Amino acid sequence: MKNKIDNKYNESEEGFEVGVVEKIEGVYALVRLQEHEACEHCHAKIICKPNQSGQRQVKLKNTVGAAPGDKVVLASSDLKHVTLSFMQYGFPLLGFLAGLIISYQTIDKFPLGLSQQFGSFFVGLIFLGLFSLGTYIWSKKMNKNNFSVLQISKIIKPDH
Repeated sequence: MKNKIDNKYNESEEGFEVGVVEKIEGVYALVRLQEHEACEHCHAKIICKPNQSGQRQVKLKNTVGAAPGDKVVLASSDLKHVTLSFMQYGFPLLGFLAGLIISYQTIDKFPLGLSQQFGSFFVGLIFLGLFSLGTYIWSKKMNKNNFSVLQISKIIKPDH
């Protein structure tokens, strides 16, 4: 059975995630997120890793002073979405295009009798691989810094 968190923010305000703070680890809060139907087919499950019981959770900087048991609203950062998308797709694409264009403009004869077009394509693939390696190294560094597109925006006061 999936754990549901009842809250008016889920239906009334688009773009919000609601979670419950499970525990505090230094300046970070481990937040259990509400399960959505959209989660079944989401390819970003790696961001909100399920724990042993299958609940989604994310470790975020506790910028609002939340305590264990608090319900919190999570907002996403558009700038971080753009940064992440660029590093995943744009940076390797730039590498491919740079390798393709630079080699086409500077190399007249490729070894092994390769045509200029095929040789440039092959150099573009090499640059794609190198830039993808750069993306991989960047993602490992960001993982150590707990990079997330989500941030805790406020604590939800219980209705009494």
